[in-house]
Amino acid sequence: MKTPELGPWLQRFFREHLLTHRNLSPATVAAYRDTFRLLLTYLKKTHAAGCFSLPLEVLTPDVIVRFLEHLERQRGNCIRTRNARLAAIRSFVHYLSDWLFLLLYNTGARISEILALRVMDVNVDGRQIELLGKGRKHRRVPLWPQTQRRLRRWLKDNRYPPEAPLLPNRFGQRLSRPGAAYQLQRLVDRAAVKVTSLKKRHISPHSFRHGTAMALLEANVPTEVIALYLGHESPKTTHLYVEASLAMKKQALAKVRPPRTASFRFRPTDEDLRFLDNL
Repeated sequence: MKTPELGPWLQRFFREHLLTHRNLSPATVAAYRDTFRLLLTYLKKTHAAGCFSLPLEVLTPDVIVRFLEHLERQRGNCIRTRNARLAAIRSFVHYLSDWLFLLLYNTGARISEILALRVMDVNVDGRQIELLGKGRKHRRVPLWPQTQRRLRRWLKDNRYPPEAPLLPNRFGQRLSRPGAAYQLQRLVDRAAVKVTSLKKRHISPHSFRHGTAMALLEANVPTEVIALYLGHESPKTTHLYVEASLAMKKQALAKVRPPRTASFRFRPTDEDLRFLDNL
């Protein structure tokens, strides 16, 4: 699988995210443009890429640190300007990371429940969200600290009104199931460059819900609590995960060979026979 290139993703970042999703002012877009123009020029020189496109994986923390040092030492940028450049790069990295799927795994929610979220469904401090599940039942789900940070950053960057979809598409409307599936496949394709086993696996948004259930089960969380956490209408649904876990253990056991024991034939000695005769 071909390594994802920086150029096409950078174009999408400007066209879809900055201009459509965030609707930033021309002055802000120009500031972002100048940052990435400087960054690309620096990367071309330091990586000897010539006219060839650079891979996304070139954006490592060490590279970014050296770029910022270059701005200060070679171009004479002040701290404020350097931090502004860093903020633009950080926004691009956040765009690539697609934290929608972190939210899916954290909550174990159905994809329909995540896509139905509005900004007002997020707790004021971002520590929990309120989901609307089957049967119009509401449930609150706590969030991990890293999910909280990403959520607060998302809301701060986009400044959506309370009634707006939390995860909109490029037209500002609620993201559709096919849209979410497309975003996920994009991430899987990127990850499969390093984890080649992903090429043969079918991963859907529901895979995250299943993964959350299995993780809770293997952490010895009671099935009743798992049912409440996932919003199951019937405990029988949760029991399916128990059966799945047992099946996984059987599969694992089948891959392990039993210990080999040396076989031998017992031959009684004359002393053994005399001992028995004298009992």
